Amino acid sequence: MVCSNQENIYLVILEKRYMLHAVVQEKLIVLEKLLFLKKRFPVIRPSSQAMSSQAPFAVDTMSFEQWLQYLFLPQMRQLIRQQSQLPRQMGLAPMAEHQWGNDPELNGLINIFQDFDALFDETH
Repeated sequence: MVCSNQENIYLVILEKRYMLHAVVQEKLIVLEKLLFLKKRFPVIRPSSQAMSSQAPFAVDTMSFEQWLQYLFLPQMRQLIRQQSQLPRQMGLAPMAEHQWGNDPELNGLINIFQDFDALFDETH
């Protein structure tokens, strides 16, 4: 079967999206493990009202750790499962640096967010 130019372009786009999703999924696993190891997984689930915050990182209703665990990670997993378009220019690293920049033990977490930001900025 011979594909048209337009079909070839579409296949390349799908392949790039699939590869990006695979890389992001791996980084999410590493992030979740590090959050757990560094004891940054909150046990208290935010209220549904807090979860509906429209503020960036829901800073007005929850901690950054709660936002990561209860909003960011589940939403990113859902996007990957559905092979949906991933967000652009997330700006995670500055928030992580603001929250954890004074704790050298958390540099690994900050580095992962820098990787996420670079990945999303490069691919879109």
